[in-house]
Amino acid sequence: MLRVAIGSVVHEANTFSSRRIDWPDLQASPFLRGDEVIARAASLETAVPGFLGLSDRAAVEWVPLVSSAPPAGAGRLTVAALERLGDELTGRLAAAGHLDACLLSLGGGMVADREDLEDADGHLLAAVRDTLPAGCRLGVALDMHANVTERMVAAADVMLAYQTFPPHWDKREVGGRVADLVLRAVRGEVEPVMGLARPPMLLQPEAQDTLRPPMSDALELARQAGREPGVLAVSMVAGFAWCDVPEAGTSVIVVADRDRALAGQVAAGLARGWFGLRDGFRFPLTPVGEAVERAAAHAGPRPLLICDAADNPGAGGAGDSTVLLGRLLERGVKGAAYATVCDAEAVAACIAGGVGSQVDLELGGRVDPAHSRPLRVTGRVRTLSDGRYRNSGPLWTGVWGNLGRTAVLAVDGVEVVVTERPSGAFDPAVLTSVGIDPASKAVVVVKSQIFGPRAYADIVADVVVVDGDGWATSNFTKLPYRRVRRPIFPLDADVTFA
Repeated sequence: MLRVAIGSVVHEANTFSSRRIDWPDLQASPFLRGDEVIARAASLETAVPGFLGLSDRAAVEWVPLVSSAPPAGAGRLTVAALERLGDELTGRLAAAGHLDACLLSLGGGMVADREDLEDADGHLLAAVRDTLPAGCRLGVALDMHANVTERMVAAADVMLAYQTFPPHWDKREVGGRVADLVLRAVRGEVEPVMGLARPPMLLQPEAQDTLRPPMSDALELARQAGREPGVLAVSMVAGFAWCDVPEAGTSVIVVADRDRALAGQVAAGLARGWFGLRDGFRFPLTPVGEAVERAAAHAGPRPLLICDAADNPGAGGAGDSTVLLGRLLERGVKGAAYATVCDAEAVAACIAGGVGSQVDLELGGRVDPAHSRPLRVTGRVRTLSDGRYRNSGPLWTGVWGNLGRTAVLAVDGVEVVVTERPSGAFDPAVLTSVGIDPASKAVVVVKSQIFGPRAYADIVADVVVVDGDGWATSNFTKLPYRRVRRPIFPLDADVTFA
């Protein structure tokens, strides 16, 4: 019987955010230990369910480690949090005794709050490798938005990334492929070696739909390369551009059987091919003023969906910007729903006033003062809620969400959803759960520019992604990069890659 350790650490750090994740934040996200890792695997966004499928093909004694998943797009880990996380993981490995394999599901965008720990995933994997017993195989499933480093690849025997977006619906499949390759390595059927190439590109997520060009074209290159003799697997990794670290951006991982030179050659060729597609990854964003004018001019019967992507908490945005809201109110746009502004103080004021009361308050604009300021508004409290909702759209259908205590504040023809917890409002249930019918509105504003358009597709007439200001903007020229490798597309002109 094989003894196999499993666990997951999923973190994508927006390093421009002022937020920091400390140990108590990790434990509340949730943080699972031991048997809980297996018992609750299906409820988490990881490859662990795919790992567990190995039991269908071999006799396995599972050694569950930990599962950690801070909110998507959160800020850096504190050094203390990373150290505690590493201690939890390696402590359980050290106590496990004999192991044939270790399978980990990683986000690949983890960054700690110290320059020598920017490659926090590599740091963690190196510690895992040092702790594993001799001969133990290490397999890793990565998010498609990982920033892959040489240190990460050097620590693992097998490393594959999700290849679908949005969302990543192949997590189970990729986890199963990682487990299968590791099993074959344990049995001596293959000897996996890896090659890594990193074309210098930061890709806007709006252009990463894996079912459409140019991303589908890049994946077709990978499929062709995967059929070459000796190649075991190929991953095209889009990277997480909001990490200001040297390794941020795209990468190609090739797993070959025994032939490291082949893996390197195939990875380099794919990287060149992907780089050649770079101009197709430019996604046009709409200036704020133009978006506001479109909102003012829009006439039904279906609403216009506006996505304030720069404030999307799913990518590390503050989630409380009021810039676009202020512009809509100033322009006199009516019949609009705006979701959401995260402001616990404003929610408390609405609760204190009660449904039907008129409140005068400063709303939002506190988390990221470089890009937004509190907006003075007077409105009527339309609805109060505990903030719990159940997704009704096509993504994560039926999964429960929690906005914290929530109020709907009607301000001059705009219904503003004010929450205690940040939300990109990617599902219509964020609105319907507080009594707002998005289909009846002239304009609907959300923060999620990736999942939002998919979830609202059957409701809206058109989608506008705003070129706003904030930590989560995909207009990367607006971000103050300091550490990322240069030159790099699209920050620099005339970038070359050979």
